[in-house]
Amino acid sequence: MFKSLYMLIICSCVTLFSPCIYAATERPLTFCVEVTEFPPFNYFVRENNVKTDTLAGYDIDILKRVFEGVPYEVVSLPWRRCLMSLTTGAVDAAMSASMNEQRQRDYISSEPYYYLTPGYFYLARAADTPNEIASGAALQALGPVCGLGGHNYAQFGLMQGSDVTRMVNYQQLAEMLEVGRCRFYLDRLELLPAVTALFDNVHLPPLDKGRITGAPSEPFYMLISPKSPQKNWLLSHFNRRITELRQQGELAKILEQSERTLTGK
Repeated sequence: MFKSLYMLIICSCVTLFSPCIYAATERPLTFCVEVTEFPPFNYFVRENNVKTDTLAGYDIDILKRVFEGVPYEVVSLPWRRCLMSLTTGAVDAAMSASMNEQRQRDYISSEPYYYLTPGYFYLARAADTPNEIASGAALQALGPVCGLGGHNYAQFGLMQGSDVTRMVNYQQLAEMLEVGRCRFYLDRLELLPAVTALFDNVHLPPLDKGRITGAPSEPFYMLISPKSPQKNWLLSHFNRRITELRQQGELAKILEQSERTLTGK
């Protein structure tokens, strides 16, 4: 298990209304991100094209800004284990989580701290393929739809009770598109530039993209464990700081910088 540890020996009060509640002897807060990486939101830094153990990205930068003066650590786990750790209380919160009914029942969600656009990709050479469609269900009627294992597609409007064909990684997804096992793959439209910039071993064929017009912009949250001793403080503190950063125009700047760091654009 990879860890990026951010700890401060002495806890200082963040603001007059956010009292210091951590002693130096207490364990730090623990935040979880997905080990398979979710660029530009969380990923491992590359040095000379070699993956290191150092985490970077929007989530990491947000945690630094929101929890300045509070001891915490960030762990990377398979997403299902991350959610299980929330259930047991082994971690306090998970970053970059989309929402579905089960997560609403099982966890405490923050205010959204970014939004992505549900859409789909397809081979650029494919003829008569629409560049927008009303729903995931309408897309399923046109041909096989694929996605990535562990990703949540609840907001994409799929046929009731159905799912996409799940792939292990982007490389397998590329192969299935080439051989026709997938006609479309679902993804958030903003992710592809960061993915192709980070993963040198992913060789996607030329792709076009389309928007699912019936799916609104998808909010992403921090999920908090109901068993965390600090759950109430975590929720109020995170929401207050995110609101402040948004009003100051800082949230957008942090995301833009995270994207530029990866893509150079």
